Amino acid sequence: MTISLVPHDSRQRRFQMTGGETVLPVTFPFFAAADLLLLRHRGGSTATLLLGADYTVTGAGNPAGGAATLTAPAQAGDLVVLLSAQPDARATGWADGQALTAAALNAEFARKWIGMQQMRRDLDRSVRLPAIDPPGGLELPAAASRANRFLGFDGSGNALAMGAPDAPLGAVARTGDTMTGDLTISKSNAIMGLSSPTPSVRAVRWRTNGVERWGLTAYPTAETGGNVGSELHLERYNDHGVFLGSIFQVNRADGRLTFLENALPRLPGIDPTDPNDVTRRAYVDAQRDTRIARTGDVMTGNLVLPAGGPVGSTDAAHRAYVDAIPAGKTSVHRNTWNGIFDLLPGTPTTFFDILLPANTAHVIGSGFVRMTHTGGTDVVGIFSVNLLNEALTQVTQHNFAILASTSLTGIYVQTGGHVGFNNIPVNNNGWRLRFTGHKDNSSGPFNVNDYQASILCVQR
Repeated sequence: MTISLVPHDSRQRRFQMTGGETVLPVTFPFFAAADLLLLRHRGGSTATLLLGADYTVTGAGNPAGGAATLTAPAQAGDLVVLLSAQPDARATGWADGQALTAAALNAEFARKWIGMQQMRRDLDRSVRLPAIDPPGGLELPAAASRANRFLGFDGSGNALAMGAPDAPLGAVARTGDTMTGDLTISKSNAIMGLSSPTPSVRAVRWRTNGVERWGLTAYPTAETGGNVGSELHLERYNDHGVFLGSIFQVNRADGRLTFLENALPRLPGIDPTDPNDVTRRAYVDAQRDTRIARTGDVMTGNLVLPAGGPVGSTDAAHRAYVDAIPAGKTSVHRNTWNGIFDLLPGTPTTFFDILLPANTAHVIGSGFVRMTHTGGTDVVGIFSVNLLNEALTQVTQHNFAILASTSLTGIYVQTGGHVGFNNIPVNNNGWRLRFTGHKDNSSGPFNVNDYQASILCVQR
């Protein structure tokens, strides 16, 4: 039986294996076992099976076809493709005078149809122009132009070599590339992200002719928790692209902006309007010139206090408050005196005076003596506060007893109290308080090394 008819066929079969299969039916005619080709795809790779070693063939020359039998059973997931692969060469011919039989002619024509079916099968799997395209072919660029490039098409549909190896159709390569046009992200919530698995340099650079000028960089400081690490820096570079330093750093934890170089930010020449506005040195200096120095100053205008009377004893009072004070209590004078003197036996010979302000209506005095003495025991005596007029005549006197029966060197003794002079007018200059004292015995020296007294006068 010979092959005379060749039915229409794609002359390929695909077998998806579930495991254990060995026989693959061939349902189209073929002339020889070598006219079949078996491909097996397994585990991501494709292998060409060898006739005899990997499979055997039956049914060659049978118009109904035959079968290919695998030497080893297929595995689950295998894909086996069986193709008609008749050689495209004519190896035999007729000699002159040789008998030309119908069977020989039919076989010759059958081979040609099998070859055309194989060609049709391969053409069907090729890239083709649609029938409505203008006449002509699609010519690829030269090999040197299309090397490491992708196939693209221009505005007329002609083939072009475009893009980097990982950037089809002129797109930016994922592994790194240089754009010659602008990048625009047009969408809601547009975001450009710079990500790294661990803290590392994540930066945007501005360059002139490929040389660094500015950089905005997230630094690779360790992220140890608590929002610490990956601080943001604004960097500057010199004309040769050499790093000059970071202008400022933004702390991720608290948002604080810290200037890192020896240059402070310069503000525009406008005054602040909000309480939280940052302001210029010139504005601060101008405001300083309108204030009174704490160390002392001269005012060129009036000091105006807010309405309402003073509350604290050290509060300043405005004129209306002072004018409202009843007559006879308009001002206060205080004198304080410190001194050293010795208490001598007998009549006092050492004294100290405090002059009172003239024209005072009332005098209220308070005095005390603080005595640090050396030597002596069983010392007794008198300490006196006397009010004298301008003629040095005693108006009144207050005495305090001194008792130091167990005095030792360096012992601190305090004596004194309140001295009051009420409703005593001081209408002339020269009135004074005189402080004096003496010992009533002579049992050793009694030296007062530290003495303090004060007098308070309320003036009309």
